[in-house]
Amino acid sequence: MGAFTKKHYKNYVKTIIRGERINGELLQLLFRKSGGNPLFTKELLSTAIANSLIETYNGEWRIVKRDGTFVISDSLKSILFERLGNLTESEKDVLTIASVGGIDFDCKHISKLMHIDGESLIRLLRKPIQRGMVDDKGEGRFSFRLVYQEVLYDSIPRTEAKMIHRKIGSILEKEGYVKESFFHYVHGGEKKKARRFARTGCETALKQAHCNDAMMYAHFLLGNVAKNDPFYALILPLAARSYAVNGSYEKAIELYRTSIKKSPIRRNASLLAIAELYRKQGKYKSALDELLTIRARDPGRVCAVLNAIAQTLVELGKMDEGEAYVKKAIALSKRYHLKEEEAEGYYVIAGIFWYRGEYELSEDFLKRALKMYQQQHNDVKEASAKNRFGIIRWSQGNLQDALSMISEAVEVFRMHSKIEEESRAYTNLGILNEALGEWERAKAQYQKSIDSATFLKLTPLLCRNFVNLGTLLLKMGDYQDGISYFKRSINLRSKHKDTIEIGTSFHNLGVAYMFCGDFKKARYFLVKAKTIFEAKRAVGFVIDNLTTLFELHVSSKEQEKAQHLVARIDKLLDSNGTEFQRAQFYRLMSRFKREKKELDESRRFARLSIELLRDDEEQYELGKSLYEFGITLSEEGDRKSAKKAFIQSRMIFRKLGAKKALERVGKIMVKRSGRSKEGGRVKK
Repeated sequence: MGAFTKKHYKNYVKTIIRGERINGELLQLLFRKSGGNPLFTKELLSTAIANSLIETYNGEWRIVKRDGTFVISDSLKSILFERLGNLTESEKDVLTIASVGGIDFDCKHISKLMHIDGESLIRLLRKPIQRGMVDDKGEGRFSFRLVYQEVLYDSIPRTEAKMIHRKIGSILEKEGYVKESFFHYVHGGEKKKARRFARTGCETALKQAHCNDAMMYAHFLLGNVAKNDPFYALILPLAARSYAVNGSYEKAIELYRTSIKKSPIRRNASLLAIAELYRKQGKYKSALDELLTIRARDPGRVCAVLNAIAQTLVELGKMDEGEAYVKKAIALSKRYHLKEEEAEGYYVIAGIFWYRGEYELSEDFLKRALKMYQQQHNDVKEASAKNRFGIIRWSQGNLQDALSMISEAVEVFRMHSKIEEESRAYTNLGILNEALGEWERAKAQYQKSIDSATFLKLTPLLCRNFVNLGTLLLKMGDYQDGISYFKRSINLRSKHKDTIEIGTSFHNLGVAYMFCGDFKKARYFLVKAKTIFEAKRAVGFVIDNLTTLFELHVSSKEQEKAQHLVARIDKLLDSNGTEFQRAQFYRLMSRFKREKKELDESRRFARLSIELLRDDEEQYELGKSLYEFGITLSEEGDRKSAKKAFIQSRMIFRKLGAKKALERVGKIMVKRSGRSKEGGRVKK
């Protein structure tokens, strides 16, 4: 029987294991090991089961011991050696030497090692290829069927294998292969050379965001450099960064602290790095504590610390203190002509003004930062500024400009392998696509950001996306799923009870309960959020919160409480509100006035809301405004215009996939239609 293709291999394996399911990872490894050969497959499975390397879990076979999985049995070895016995000694020698190189090998390297010309070597590989032992990948590249590589490699005496590894390492080193040279020097026992390549490889892996490779090199270095060796102090920051990019923050912090002990001159740099790791986890108080212990004299370092303190204070919601620190950083950087630090200061202060809802000031400072980053040819920082600029544009209602800027930033982050920054940009793209009515795309972008944040253990970013995804699910009518995401966000932020981030979680949970009709819980969480937003002077958040409280009072028939908020919201909208926030408020005012039987005013506010939303952006809000407009027109007796408004609303909600909103429109249309018919019969 010939080898199976991938397409039919799964069915064959299921016949061996009597129809039970098989884990995808296990199936892939089995196919790679066996090459699809039915005899090899049987032998490998039998050995793995006998040695308890794989077992069933909930009716599915999966790997339980990764080391040594699919040990080659003696009977299978006998079959393989019998097949190898049909080759000439020269052919076997080539395969044996090549097996030291690994599964994949290049004939030019084997030619140099064995002092054989390329054409002769390829002729010697002809029969192994025909016998299915080796695959020809083209361009002088070949690949073993894995079981043959293992059997041949295991047949070489260890001393000889080490010698061959060293020779291959030397050949690859001359050609600039870092990872491959490292591998062969490790297995060849050349620890000194392996250490050198590990350090170079680790630095390259960190630049390219190859997290697993960075961790591999760091693990080798920590295990193979003596703690009293001067080289050990040099590798500690590198190892710390490797653990950090893999989300192992506590281990990274431990290594940075060891670095301070081994090399006190690195103290300030290490403390800055430790503070950044605490910030990534949302441990802002711990980050601030570390930063405040730094005693720097160099103006550049002082500016970096001041900017970091300012950013941390902003994350703690202490805007005024943060502003004071960043202004010191900007003044100092100007005095010493430190352009990079000055640009960073502008970037930080722009964020402070954005939180306060002072968008023009925020834009002005961000333009300064962007210009300086461009002059410095700092592509990543320029992309970060564009990403933040996009959010300002979104806040101002310019969604297409925002989308263009953030999309540009994503491409730069991807080009430079900046996974964390790319993840943050995807969060912002999700917000924009949600506003543009591209809900499925927004959902996918939030999920992509959640996956990255989960891997990197970026708690604040993870919470932010839980809130974003929960809000989107509310719009889609999946209330319970939305509530679940808000609760997950609150649980993760439970140690940071007075930050703006947890305020947004409380606010959105309140919105969810309001949609579910649980006004008591809604009020409780909205008021908690209001307390935080007002204390932090986050004006944009205050406007959203008060508008939602106004909606709650209208929904719960608390007319006096609703009226009490009108003047305050109107004043805030005049000073700091966006057109979108004003459109939301006008929609709610339309409902409020209708319930007070002031139908002319109700119609006027509904029209104002619709006019502010007539640019194909924020379609969900437009659908809701048309819905309110239709109800008011119906109350006035203009049933034809009301029906037109309801139909437009229904079309928007159907396109977006807003199930609950669509259901509400359908019900009101049936109800109003029934009234019209009934009225007609009476009149007749």
